[in-house]
Amino acid sequence: GAKLVLVPSADVLDEAAARALLDASRAGTKVLFTGAIEGDSYGLETPSLRALGVVPGRTDVAERAPG
Repeated sequence: GAKLVLVPSADVLDEAAARALLDASRAGTKVLFTGAIEGDSYGLETPSLRALGVVPGRTDVAERAPG
């Protein structure tokens, strides 16, 4: 029943935890990731992290403000 889940260190999520976040997201919960994400706790890109849109090398927020 959470409306928002904050994830401050996604680089330590195993696949089961990432899957739980994915399921919550699909049920309508907003999931906010902060910090660097290089994969799971082994540095691997997992199916759930990929489905959440949290994959290594991807930047969803601009590094610099325009103008």
